Amino acid sequence: MTPRAARRVLLTLIDQGLAWQLPPVRWTGPGRPRQTYRLLVEQLHA
Repeated sequence: MTPRAARRVLLTLIDQGLAWQLPPVRWTGPGRPRQTYRLLVEQLHA
């Protein structure tokens, strides 16, 4: 899976209320900070 496809899937899950985008982690290194997400597993069974 490409990063672009993964981003598209994550955005779809967020739009459907099945995932949350967490606040960015403090980053001191070069480049863009990593973004973390939380999958709402309890919503998948509904």
